[in-house]
This record gives sequence, C-alpha cells and structure tokens, in this order.
Amino acid sequence: MNNKKSLIIPRITGLDSLSAESKANALMQSGAKATINIANWPDKYPSCPTSTVAIAHSGQFLHALFSVTATETRALITDDLGPVADDTCFEIFLKHPGTPRYWNYEFNILGTANVSSRIERKNPVRFSRDGLQAIERISSCKTPREITRGIATEWLLVSIPLEQLGVSCDKGSVLLEGNFYSCASALATPYYLSWSPIETPSPDFHRPEFFGYLILE
Repeated sequence: MNNKKSLIIPRITGLDSLSAESKANALMQSGAKATINIANWPDKYPSCPTSTVAIAHSGQFLHALFSVTATETRALITDDLGPVADDTCFEIFLKHPGTPRYWNYEFNILGTANVSSRIERKNPVRFSRDGLQAIERISSCKTPREITRGIATEWLLVSIPLEQLGVSCDKGSVLLEGNFYSCASALATPYYLSWSPIETPSPDFHRPEFFGYLILE
C-alpha cells in the first residue's frame, strides 16, 4: 500500500446499543488506536497537545472516541455548520479510493458539527439538518466557554452512519482513505495536528493526496 500510513478498524458487534460509557470503554479496549501528533508546520505552529482517537465500526456506524489534553481550550460555536475549527476541534476526513469526492466531519468539544462533502476545498455541499442529526455526539464539555487556560483533558464520542459514506461491510472489509485532525485556530497558541503527514507550506487539511488508508474489517 505504497508508503501511506494505514489503520485497520475492527468491527465490534453490538456497539450501537451500548451506553456512552460502555461504548467508550469498548473503543478503548478493542478499537484501533491512533495518535494525532504530527505538527506539520513546526516553524509557525509548534504546539502539539496530546491528541488521540480510538475507532471501530458496527457495520452500521463508525464510532470514534477523540481525546485531547491541552493547556488551552475554547468552546464557543454552538450552531451546526459554524466555524468549529476555531474552537478546540477534532476532525475526520474520509473518501473512497479512486474517487475525487471526500467528506469532512468537524466537531468542537461541545459536539457542534460542521460536515460537508466536496471535491475540493471550494464549493462544499453542506449536510442537511437530517444528515447532521443522524450523527450522534456525546462530549465532555457541556457548556460554551471562552479560552480557558490550565491543563485539561476533553473528549468527544461520535457515531457516523456508514450509509452517509455509501459504505457497506456486508460482503467483507472496505478500504477507505482518510485522515484524523486535532486543531484550534482561535487559541492564543493555535495548533494544527494530523495523523497522516501533510506536505504543504501552510495549514491545509483539505488535501486528500496525503490521506492514509483506513481498512474497515
């Protein structure tokens, strides 16, 4: 699979019906683990808070537990389709190999979502209200807040319907391409981290050529 990074995402039966706590525990124990720790633009944005994701699928949903431990956090965007990347934010971008369209799922630590499909950064096709409501989001941060300083850990559990991606695992494993991100643009010390490295002069997550492989078992 060339030199791309790869992650095998296991299938865990029964995930969909678990409580949030049990689902998070199952992801931590049996899901695939990835560290989101590449500061691709260290000269300008060297900050690298500890960010991780634990991920699995049920055949119906892709379940991901994101976590970040940082010295600054922000959670102000409360309306879906707003600029959640200004806040402490987790993102997962996904696409089918050999096709130009990709999906960008972006969430702040309140669980507010900004989700689109697109072929390039310009001209996004924003998700409908129904599409957004179909994505379950459970977070550690319950109320909006300005920049808060002091070491803190925040987490977000998201469940994305696989049908939104046109994915069915009924006949075996499925290969996708994608990347995981952890970022916060409006902090006093912004950061832009990825799981798979990005080779661009400035922060740009909308670069499918740098996606890694994600294999859904």
